[in-house]
Amino acid sequence: MAVSFFFANPSWQANGTVNWWFDVGDRDNFWSVSVRPFQANDRVRLEGGIDSISDNNLKQRTEFRVTMTASGGGGLVKLTAIRVTP
Repeated sequence: MAVSFFFANPSWQANGTVNWWFDVGDRDNFWSVSVRPFQANDRVRLEGGIDSISDNNLKQRTEFRVTMTASGGGGLVKLTAIRVTP
């Protein structure tokens, strides 16, 4: 088994809920996402489920919603896609 991580640069998100996505994924491996605050005194929450969408060429996209709660009105969010291969 192998685990791979695909990191996005930290992104600013204002307080509230925003839709994010990764244009990664395939049908043969386990995929997930991690959403973490990148700064002190912030809180992020992955809302609801994670949607995986494939097109006619089996190119995949993973979509999810994140809620940010920060005392300064927003903060940086660290998004990571995770692939586990058998």
